[in-house]
Amino acid sequence: MQVTETTNEGLKREFRVTLPATDLDARLTERLTEMKDRVRINGFRPGKVPVDHLKKVYGRAVMAETIEQMVRETNTKILTDRGLKLAMEPKITLPEAPAAGLVEVGRSMVKPEECDEKGEFLPRHCFGRYSDGAPFLWNHLGFDRAAMQERQEGSVVVEMRNEHHAALRAGDLAIVLSGLASFTDKILTFSHFLLEAETGTLVACAEAVGMKFDQKIRKIMLFTDEDRARLEQRKLNFARRPS
Repeated sequence: MQVTETTNEGLKREFRVTLPATDLDARLTERLTEMKDRVRINGFRPGKVPVDHLKKVYGRAVMAETIEQMVRETNTKILTDRGLKLAMEPKITLPEAPAAGLVEVGRSMVKPEECDEKGEFLPRHCFGRYSDGAPFLWNHLGFDRAAMQERQEGSVVVEMRNEHHAALRAGDLAIVLSGLASFTDKILTFSHFLLEAETGTLVACAEAVGMKFDQKIRKIMLFTDEDRARLEQRKLNFARRPS
């Protein structure tokens, strides 16, 4: 793995990471081998499904998971090795959201099973709500998910961190607001905000990185000039919030 710092301006840091295809293939094979004993496929005895056959059946989905895991590990290593800390997300309120460019990508009731013994919402369930809203966010940014699937293009999103600000309880209605914080030729950086609907209280916020993935050749895709022009128009701008 090769890591090169490409931008160092104020709080902004960008890195180019090169992962050899052999490393990806090795991790893919390792993951598929782990699946052998759990997968049940007609025509094969339990634990006897060849890895090559598993690759044909599950290869694309597992490769996407593998890339997501390696990106997460690499990001953690970069932060640790260089002693970096992620900057805090700006706080937002419901009335300010549209002006900043945030869109609602989901709303749902907090379930009792998502809460701890004190009845408070467990922060780990925030990520499921961010993930559920991802298709709406990609569509908002102009990427037709149905058309992408037809072209065998997927997306990989890695949740980087979650800042917890307030508690939710079972029965509360939670709203997820998301938007595009920044982008490069390959990477989108998303901002997510989870709020309680009735009071507008900010419960949590998170940052994630997303990429388009060509499932046919198993490579991260470059954004076109048209993509980048559209993304520039839809970037978040917190300076536009009402004062």
